[in-house]
Amino acid sequence: MSSFIGIIDKNFAIIGTDTLTTYQKQIGDAEINPRSYTCKTFLLPQFKSAFATTGYLQAGLCFFNFATEYVIGTDIISLTNVGLDEFKRKLNSDNQTFPTGSIYLIGYCDNQDKFKGYKLLIEPDNNLEWKELQSDSFIFKPIVEEWESKVSKLHKISNYCDFIVDLMKIQKNEDEEKDVFNQIGIGGQVICTQLGFNKKTKKISIVMEIVHQFEDYFLLGNKMMKKIK
Repeated sequence: MSSFIGIIDKNFAIIGTDTLTTYQKQIGDAEINPRSYTCKTFLLPQFKSAFATTGYLQAGLCFFNFATEYVIGTDIISLTNVGLDEFKRKLNSDNQTFPTGSIYLIGYCDNQDKFKGYKLLIEPDNNLEWKELQSDSFIFKPIVEEWESKVSKLHKISNYCDFIVDLMKIQKNEDEEKDVFNQIGIGGQVICTQLGFNKKTKKISIVMEIVHQFEDYFLLGNKMMKKIK
């Protein structure tokens, strides 16, 4: 699973994700079982876009391969206009079990001259269909109740990446307070991906950086290494 935080403005967009992936929970587990640290944001600069995946990482990997193999175009609409039947076939054929999850796609639309966002819910019994996210919006998962007051209590926010880090810290703390079978597992590092578009040069810029490392990074890493050995 994953934390996802997205900010969509007509002139820019930002994606924030953590990097922790976990093993499926088993009966008797007392805590999350860490598997690896993995970037869950995928860049598609040829489509002026990037996307993040929550749920099973294989869904995001499959969509990245599908987009690069089957889609022709120059912006985010090129990705949302293509039929998804072939993508669903790839999900079935490339994986032993169907990888469920969500894809949050954010990018620039040439015709509307602004950034847009879409969500794709991936379930085996669903017809795959893009749902447009509200313009000039702020989206995050998992939900934090009364997030504005909780974030403001930490300190004054100086930029969007600081805000994403602070909100994800709250998400992580609240997730760890839940029963292990209700936890999604948040950790590793926070990666911020910032998208901008220069209207004069008609060029997209996508900057990805690690903006935070959680305190239990090496503790979880040691558990992963023991699994490998």
